Amino acid sequence: MSDPSSDSQHSKRPLENIPAAQTQVDWDPEIDTPATLAVIGGGPCGIEAALYARFLGYSVELYETDKIGDSILRWGQMSMPSPWRDLVSSLGLAALEAHDSPLPELNHVPTCQEYVQQYLLPVARTDLLHDSIQNRTPVLSISRLGCSDTHPVDIEDRAAQEFRMLLSSQSRGQFSQVFDLVLDCSGDQATRCGMASGGGIPIGWSEVASHVLCGKRAVLGKERSLFAGKRVLLFGDDAAAAANALELDKLTAEKTGLFWVLPKRMSGNSSWLESELTWDWLSQDQVRQAKQLYETADAQTVVAMAAWGIEAIRSRDSGLQVTLQKNQQECVD
Repeated sequence: MSDPSSDSQHSKRPLENIPAAQTQVDWDPEIDTPATLAVIGGGPCGIEAALYARFLGYSVELYETDKIGDSILRWGQMSMPSPWRDLVSSLGLAALEAHDSPLPELNHVPTCQEYVQQYLLPVARTDLLHDSIQNRTPVLSISRLGCSDTHPVDIEDRAAQEFRMLLSSQSRGQFSQVFDLVLDCSGDQATRCGMASGGGIPIGWSEVASHVLCGKRAVLGKERSLFAGKRVLLFGDDAAAAANALELDKLTAEKTGLFWVLPKRMSGNSSWLESELTWDWLSQDQVRQAKQLYETADAQTVVAMAAWGIEAIRSRDSGLQVTLQKNQQECVD
């Protein structure tokens, strides 16, 4: 791990030469430096957390399942929900300035691609972080050394134990690391499976989880082959679902079938189609297009319906069999 004050090939000017007002951090950690810290997730929260921790003197390793900013890059040329001034930190800007990297116009609203390419990636390459980031290294489990469910320990004793993390990478296979602190900055998109009625888990989930993708996908990008020419069931009524639907609709010429299921609500509006709900991630025109796509589904290339949730998902030779709960009593395949 590089010394922040060293004149490495990645650094143009030592970060210590930047005025203190630009890098002051209000943090009173319970575990003083030096200590080892693992950050899970290479998105905005993970990058900023790792950057501040390194600046404070912690030994940091950041583990990202794919690549830095990958989940945001899936949104492509869509605008970020806020201008640059709300998306960057003073320390991040100082790190960019130390490397003579161009600084963003703070009042401008960047696209998702611009945000990753002009901020997250350059910050990740700075002398504070470039040795700390492990791409394509998913975290398989986290536990406390010497602690287990079968042998409970006092909460204070448990808190004093180090974390054991099980990880996986192509170069090392499965391996374990021990840390004093762990920050989970991965968000919930990768682990959400509450598609059953009431947010529960569908029957058969453990057998088919690897076939279910969550969040915004790169439908027209690097994941195109996963969707083109396939029958795709899309479940959801949020911005990611709408954005995925618009892109999947563009693949219908390649014999892609879209089954879009919106979750019903207990009270009030049954879905965003009957409300004035809009999303920061989508423009008004994109919201209108998504609503029109759902409302004018012709059952030939696009099928649209509402359901309480997905009751079961089962693997079959021909693909996945999905059972929808249409109402409180009726389920259909």
